[in-house]
Amino acid sequence: MLHFQKITVLVVLSSMLYACGGGGGGSTSTKVISEYERQGGLGLINAAPAYMAYDAASTNTVTVAVIDTGVDLDHPEFAGRIAIGGYDFFADDDDANPDMQTFTPEPDKTDEENAKAEKKRNKFLSHGTFVAGIIAAAKKDVGIHGVAYNAKILPIRIGNSEGEISLSNIKKGVEKAVEQGAQVINASFGSAGFNRMLADAWLAAHEADIISVHAAGNNFTNTMTATVNKVNPIFGARIPVESGYEDLAKTLIAVVATDKDNEIAKYSNRCGDAKQWCMAAPGNKIFSTAVDGLYFRASGTSAAAPQVSGAVAVIRTIWPDMTAENVVKLLYDTATDLGAIGTDDIYGRGLLNLGEAVAPQGRLTILSLSGAKYDPQTSSISFGSAFGSNILSQSIDIPLFDKYNRDYGYFALQNALVAPKNDNTIDELAFDKEAQTGAQIDNKYANLQVSFANSKPAQQVIGFDNKTNIDQLSSTYSLYGNSHLSSILDAKVVNIVNDGKLKTAFSAAYGWTDADKKHPINALNFSMLFANSKNLSLTTQFMHLQENDTFLANYFSGAFKTGEAKTTAINLIADAKLGDKFSFIGQYNRGKTQVETVPNSLITGFSNINSSGYSLSLVNEDMLIKGDKLFASFKKPLRATNAKMTLAISQSANKFVNKTIDISSKVSEKITTIGYLTKLSNNTDGIILFNRKSNPNHNYLAKTENKVLLKITHKF
Repeated sequence: MLHFQKITVLVVLSSMLYACGGGGGGSTSTKVISEYERQGGLGLINAAPAYMAYDAASTNTVTVAVIDTGVDLDHPEFAGRIAIGGYDFFADDDDANPDMQTFTPEPDKTDEENAKAEKKRNKFLSHGTFVAGIIAAAKKDVGIHGVAYNAKILPIRIGNSEGEISLSNIKKGVEKAVEQGAQVINASFGSAGFNRMLADAWLAAHEADIISVHAAGNNFTNTMTATVNKVNPIFGARIPVESGYEDLAKTLIAVVATDKDNEIAKYSNRCGDAKQWCMAAPGNKIFSTAVDGLYFRASGTSAAAPQVSGAVAVIRTIWPDMTAENVVKLLYDTATDLGAIGTDDIYGRGLLNLGEAVAPQGRLTILSLSGAKYDPQTSSISFGSAFGSNILSQSIDIPLFDKYNRDYGYFALQNALVAPKNDNTIDELAFDKEAQTGAQIDNKYANLQVSFANSKPAQQVIGFDNKTNIDQLSSTYSLYGNSHLSSILDAKVVNIVNDGKLKTAFSAAYGWTDADKKHPINALNFSMLFANSKNLSLTTQFMHLQENDTFLANYFSGAFKTGEAKTTAINLIADAKLGDKFSFIGQYNRGKTQVETVPNSLITGFSNINSSGYSLSLVNEDMLIKGDKLFASFKKPLRATNAKMTLAISQSANKFVNKTIDISSKVSEKITTIGYLTKLSNNTDGIILFNRKSNPNHNYLAKTENKVLLKITHKF
């Protein structure tokens, strides 16, 4: 047996029914009223700024369940907007249209009484249709358009044209909305008392990530019953105050009505003890759809609640991955504060502001798979000279997210790249070997030569003193190319050389990969020198390098940060004397680097990185005068020949895809140097040098550099 109660009336009919044409026509003195303006609430909730993003997301469809007295399914405003699965629990069939039977006057009542009865009947008859129109009426230059004009309505009829509903039908209606996958439920009805059966149904909707929007009630000036607390919303909107239902406050929104001046409507209940999950929306003289394809204007919290339901539908259309809880929090945080500052007993969280809700909130950040957020301005990829410019040819856009994890535009990976510095001619001209900082102490213990160095380039100390640097020139123009040890700057070094039959050296170094001493690196090295004659020697170096947060002197920061890197390498140096004046020096360097990732980074993996380089040099000493030197060298500096990096790039806040990119160098830098060094006097040295560099820093986009250097150094 069904127990019936009268539905609490949450809409007040305030004018006659209308047939509505388009917005055009009429004399030039007649103001053309658009759908947007005619509805009466869209401007007050600042809806217009939201519609560009909403239209762009029109392929996403959000379903709003309207649990009410039925919806006129044939109304032109709902063409193509009725979701499959609606139901009439009052008539127990799948036709959710209102009861359209013609009103029959009662013979024992006066004409005035019958007119009031018909007006009341029409109010209930069109109630659900009116609510549905505010939410999702079409945008077509006729009548009005809803807040979410691309949404679909799931019509669920639970009451008849007399306003009679059963609590069990409400429960069934909520369960049907959950079953059919609605993302929003509009409840423009209520009653005075708590009912656990209904509360459990609403809690189940919350657990299904559904937002429920409840009208607060029109009882503030209603004296018909003393059981209604006018300061607080009516039941439905107040469920979270009950023990065991507190979680509903995260996804249930109670809605009070405001007028055109954003003041609380005189009839509207206040937020009261529901203020933490309550907000305001326009409810006065709202124009919307009625049965028989008509329109009418009415007031009430029944008109305010669907404004919020429509706003929820807009947000969930643009960002379908947002959780119900996050959407609700967003609406509260972006609401326009009314009344007392902050959350108050009348307006709760404030007036719905859809335009502000769609705008980005907080700083835009890069989002990692772990949920960590990074400022794009402090996220960079500083490549060392071994990696070239191949990454510049790969277009990779990384979405940016606001504090609610909503995507707004992209950050181009290329904008994060910091290119390696090129050689500075001025620095080279100013180079003075004797003026270089750092100190080195050498001690002899039997067959052992022990050296301690501080603040020196490791490569100049480790192993054997091969004297490959040219006097008065920096290591840029040394007789062989850079090795992996070249990346250790300002180092502390211990180097122990055993001058036995087989000359060996063991070295340990600790230094930095950058001049600012922010990125540490340490190395172990074992060297052997094979010399079967005075004219031929071969040096072999085995080295292991460990970097804390860099790899091969590359530094990735912020969203791209990396972990520890380990490099194992071998360096071979052959030195051959060709007669009394000529010597040949050849060098080959090869290594493999393993890079660890860190949990919060966008980078999720690296391949093993291979790197190699070589140089060939020829020196003619005492060519013209004693002590002069003519030298020529050809170098292919150290470069990464096989390096791949995988990034987890967000498609949305909850969806990431792996993107593997090739960061190895595709072209080789080639350096040809020819120089002549001579003494101009006892205190004066002169150097003339020609240097040609193609593909500088392995960058195929860079122009070939030709440099002529004339340097005269005089000691006073």
